[in-house]
Amino acid sequence: MNIYIKNTIQPQLEKAFPNHFKLILLMVYCRIVYQSSIKNIPFHLSGSCLNEMLDAVIPTEKSISQGLRKFGIMRNAMVTYMKAFVQSEDCILVDATDIACHSSNVNLAAKGYNSKMDFEL
Repeated sequence: MNIYIKNTIQPQLEKAFPNHFKLILLMVYCRIVYQSSIKNIPFHLSGSCLNEMLDAVIPTEKSISQGLRKFGIMRNAMVTYMKAFVQSEDCILVDATDIACHSSNVNLAAKGYNSKMDFEL
């Protein structure tokens, strides 16, 4: 495992998401390395030693979905995690290109199309 991840990212994830940090790391690995969908994560992890390095069980599709639901609503934990990497004067840039927004309260949201040229309303 990368030294930066082991010494910086993992401890902060463990602090913010003590019951979920291993699953988060496993999913991030699969998304970054393989651009894996949820259903393919168990397959990709079966050929990796990351689960052994983290002393984690390879998750099933169901446990991944349940985990996403559980930590997806943990806003305070997400904010705690993100704040660990910024100082008070820092700005964070986010590429939200692929995020569909249907809010009428976001001034920058506009009708457009995605990478498949499907128009979003």
